[in-house]
Amino acid sequence: MLGNARSRAFLAFLLRKKHKVPSLRFPIDVASVKKILLILPEDHLLVLHQLKNVISLMTLFKHVDITLLCERSAAAYIKMVPGLNLIEYDAQDHYSTDFSQLAQHFRGTIDICFLLDTDPGLPILYLAGSTAAPARVGYSEAGDFPFLNLHIRPSAKRVYLADWYCSMAEIFGSKPGEIRWRVAQKTVEEVDHLIRELKINPDVPLVGFDALHFLRAFGIEWTERFMLRINDLHLGTIYFHVEDKRSEQELVWLCKQNVPSFADLSASRLAALVSKSKFVVSGNTPMYALAGLLHRPAFGFFREDEIARFCPQSLLLKGIAYTDRPDEKEIDRMIGLIGKPATRPQEK
Repeated sequence: MLGNARSRAFLAFLLRKKHKVPSLRFPIDVASVKKILLILPEDHLLVLHQLKNVISLMTLFKHVDITLLCERSAAAYIKMVPGLNLIEYDAQDHYSTDFSQLAQHFRGTIDICFLLDTDPGLPILYLAGSTAAPARVGYSEAGDFPFLNLHIRPSAKRVYLADWYCSMAEIFGSKPGEIRWRVAQKTVEEVDHLIRELKINPDVPLVGFDALHFLRAFGIEWTERFMLRINDLHLGTIYFHVEDKRSEQELVWLCKQNVPSFADLSASRLAALVSKSKFVVSGNTPMYALAGLLHRPAFGFFREDEIARFCPQSLLLKGIAYTDRPDEKEIDRMIGLIGKPATRPQEK
């Protein structure tokens, strides 16, 4: 009824009236902190990029009772980090009684609330403010006072998103922490069962191909030509990873390829599949980020405006920027990277 801007102003008015908290004193005495709430983004890809920052904060505040608040569908990524206290919620329940009670649960009980979303929805922003934590920390422009009272403005020199996020931990004196990630053995066994169901030879290496992304970005002819070039390398069995709803035309094309497809996998199963792959070929999707976290090779074409931001480059992660659509020369370059022994993992 009020619209976003007026609703935000009204909720800010309510917070000022309901919660009187002392002025923020910075720097904060880390040793005096007892309880922390971390509110994670709801976008899966952003959660993956936040993991380095989360681990850094956990390392710094290792003496503290830390709770992570996470949207249920993204929670599987967080559960792969050992030793976390996690509370899950459903995104569609933002305006439910249960979600409102979350604010009451944390109100006045925590010392620092970290809002890890750069563009939080109003219910999330209100929840952060209504905790009445003495320090309510967020990124610049994520939310004004009284929702947040400490804003982090990362340096423009921090281009890669995960490093940009880590500015939050570093302002408190933390150094980037190493991400310790593991896929549960039960989940690995579930993926092994799926592989057998699809009649894939378990003795042949797996090669992940983000077919739907390439199909939508570059068209059928380009996708088929690129996939054929990868097939000609004879490096393993190609499989499709399909995570979005498929149109009828896309379904017809996928069926015609006679390539095994893993569709609508949970976050944990996708991680298990990537961990079992020789390498993956993708665009700007969670597959590329997952490969980096699991130390698996990944290759992909990315728009020029996103490659530096979302796609780190390393010995195992190789991306090529494009402006319109990768031409034959860029495809040749990508095939050269994939086929280069130095960029491939050692056989286990």
